[in-house]
Amino acid sequence: MTALRVPRKFTPEEYLRFEEHAEYKSEFYNGEIFAMAGASPKHNVVFTNVFGWLCRELEGKKCQPIGSDQRLRVLASGLYTYPDIQIVCQRPSYDPRSPSTLINPTVIFEIISDSTEEYDCGVKLDFYRDVESAKGIVHIWQDEVRVEVYHRTPDGQWGKLRYHDSNAEIPIPGIALNLPMSRVYLEPQYGEAE
Repeated sequence: MTALRVPRKFTPEEYLRFEEHAEYKSEFYNGEIFAMAGASPKHNVVFTNVFGWLCRELEGKKCQPIGSDQRLRVLASGLYTYPDIQIVCQRPSYDPRSPSTLINPTVIFEIISDSTEEYDCGVKLDFYRDVESAKGIVHIWQDEVRVEVYHRTPDGQWGKLRYHDSNAEIPIPGIALNLPMSRVYLEPQYGEAE
């Protein structure tokens, strides 16, 4: 008879200890640890454009953009993950298990690629909708002019708006700003090599 190997389940505490010493970021859900892949050059351009714009627009205001090294815990599901960008508009709250893990973002951004689309726009989106403080979730496609904005309605449901026009102004829920689509996909203007 052949013995079947049962995959090992990890506790949240084991995952957090693992993360303290890991050379790469990982997600954690339902006892499993998933290594996160590195970002593509297109992803990095979109991230830099959006994060830089948010930093400028929110400077001195009550909301703060936070980059992709900030871990988030979705309390309802137990998911630990690293969104591409989070915006926090109230005093940050942290996971009691991990004082460096945020639990109350106002807006969550993910930059979507072909390899992440199914997960980011499916299960992960459902998890993000369970973040009580979240007023919006913004998906930005790296390989096409496409942004989808999910916004929490006054009755607690979620609405969705889609943008494909390169001249669109994208309203960001919860922070009263409109992100110009032209900023999202702005290509770097490199100078001559010296």
